Amino acid sequence: FPEEYLTYESGRALEDPALGWSAFVTGSLAVEMLPGDHLGMLDTDRLPVLAERLLRRLTRSLSASG
Repeated sequence: FPEEYLTYESGRALEDPALGWSAFVTGSLAVEMLPGDHLGMLDTDRLPVLAERLLRRLTRSLSASG
């Protein structure tokens, strides 16, 4: 895990390859590195990157589901 996860995540989340999301996700889960930290990625200057990544993933998912 990246070093910054060790500061913010609980031990239980770090034991999960999906960082605590396994209980909520069926199928596969993609983890992407974004600029900033856990909260900093929501800063005004970084938000467009997050929005673009989410839109790309959602578009792919909707296209695949037919």
